[in-house]
Amino acid sequence: MVVNAVLTLDQEELNEKLIGIKRIPGGAMQDSLLINGVAFKKTFSYAGFEQQPKSFKNPKILSLNVELELKAEKDNAEVRIEDLEAIVKTGAKVVLSKLPIGDLATQYFADRDIFCAGRVPAEDLNRVVNAVGGSIQSTCSDIEDKHLGTCESFDERQIGGERFNLLNGCPAAKTCTLILRGGAEQFIAEVERSLHDAIMIVKRTIKNNLIVAGGAIWYGVDINSESVADNFAAFVWEPALVKTNSISAATEAACLILSVDETVKNPASDKPQAGPPMPRGGMQRALKSGRGRGIPLMIYHYEARNLSSRTSYIESAESDKAK
Repeated sequence: MVVNAVLTLDQEELNEKLIGIKRIPGGAMQDSLLINGVAFKKTFSYAGFEQQPKSFKNPKILSLNVELELKAEKDNAEVRIEDLEAIVKTGAKVVLSKLPIGDLATQYFADRDIFCAGRVPAEDLNRVVNAVGGSIQSTCSDIEDKHLGTCESFDERQIGGERFNLLNGCPAAKTCTLILRGGAEQFIAEVERSLHDAIMIVKRTIKNNLIVAGGAIWYGVDINSESVADNFAAFVWEPALVKTNSISAATEAACLILSVDETVKNPASDKPQAGPPMPRGGMQRALKSGRGRGIPLMIYHYEARNLSSRTSYIESAESDKAK
């Protein structure tokens, strides 16, 4: 599936960003599928969406970054209707927007057999524009044919427990989408990370189709036959790019070492880092301010009690001497 996904891309550019990966919890990993085109999940829809057509052939696609939602009752009503009329005049049959498309606009488009979807993720909308052509418009006025994209077919399909919008036959760029299935979200996430690594490996292999025998030697030990075998004939291969990168990295490291003429040593680093030694015995532990410095509780109380008794004895002796 990964090889087929990479082969659907333009073999000169091999832009892996045009491969979309979508996750649908449920089912088995074997239920994962490859879609030749752009696919994104159905977005939140308002009343009137069910009356919109869900399938088109060679439609014109308009991508917007405009909010088509009525927020004020009278002030913006006329402006919103004018925006909707301007969109209809472009001849677009599929309208996609990053921002919300409200219920008024949804019903307006449904009456005119136009499909609309708001709150489309920015990543998905960028993939759509790269695949179908056109550009994302930030206004509904002055929209020309060069701003619109197209594809061979547009459909809304049920895949697992989710509904997806599918765009097939995109002329601007060849793209595809991988639909991943699995029982747990963590499992699907791990599969997605592995798929990304596999995609990059296939991409590197297509760009650099040179291979060498694996194991760093042409002949190695075959544990099955307990003899020496030809690694290349046994299909033990490695990309030549890996060897080239290893040699380049080793060469750069050797050049860096040889370019060092002399080293500078800091004399202060030879001096001991510790301060002057502390006095020994019980006074040493008493000066360390009690517990938390490796002194057991009973020993600390014993030393503190002895120190207190000695201090009281000295004070009483000095008092008797003064008398």
